[in-house]
Amino acid sequence: MFGGSYASVKMDGGAGTLNTNFYGGFFGFGYDEFSLLAEYDIAKDLYDVDSKSNMLMVEAAYGITTGLDAVVRYDKIDRFDNIETDNTSRVIVGFEFHPYSFIEIRPQYRIVTEDPSRENNSFVIQLHFWY
Repeated sequence: MFGGSYASVKMDGGAGTLNTNFYGGFFGFGYDEFSLLAEYDIAKDLYDVDSKSNMLMVEAAYGITTGLDAVVRYDKIDRFDNIETDNTSRVIVGFEFHPYSFIEIRPQYRIVTEDPSRENNSFVIQLHFWY
């Protein structure tokens, strides 16, 4: 799969009203129990006038058995593309467990890299349910 998206919105913030534009592209590939997904987004005037932000996500998943997938994901957020020290990236390693229809449990370990460096890696368990 592949595709793109665009959104335009007026946002009120500390700098006044921002005419924010979002552009994005994504693709996905799957074979047997393996899948690879990626998305790249650009936001103009999201935080300030004449600012540009970039976001990236790449995720690989492998189905271990029915209802249990191993997942590795990389996320990167560059809030202002003209500032080198505002980037945050994460490597996320975990599982997606579907014990019943419409229920998902996601244990994850998140390794965070940012400047200035901080010790804020985390273990997270997410519970999603749909009706």
